[in-house]
Amino acid sequence: MNATSSSQERPLEGVRVLVVDDNPDLNDLVREILAEAGASVDTAESAPEAFLVFRRARPNILLSDIAMPDEDGYSLVRRVRALLPDQGGEVPAIALTARSGTEHRHEAARAGFTLNLSKPVHPEALIAAIGRARGSLQGR
Repeated sequence: MNATSSSQERPLEGVRVLVVDDNPDLNDLVREILAEAGASVDTAESAPEAFLVFRRARPNILLSDIAMPDEDGYSLVRRVRALLPDQGGEVPAIALTARSGTEHRHEAARAGFTLNLSKPVHPEALIAAIGRARGSLQGR
């Protein structure tokens, strides 16, 4: 196997992703998809838990649901954006949500999300979005 085929088979090699959703089954599914693509994945089932994991794990990508009990994904990403850059405040963030209307996409962008994906998401679209989000950080 050469380097080109390896990067095609595991396009997220070396990427650390934090997946946040209050549905543990969805967290497990997304973890499996991303791990097969080469990513290292941490999960959290709430925004408060995610913020603690984020501070400890320092992911390259934050992938978060919006509608969660107690604290939503908008609040989570605002908390992340309030961090200094060297604390992860500029990490690319992807909203993964059933809310797919234009207003919801605009609200996600205003909160600080880099991209917005609608549920259910196909594995290829998820992997491609993480690649695009990762590229947005590398372009700085």
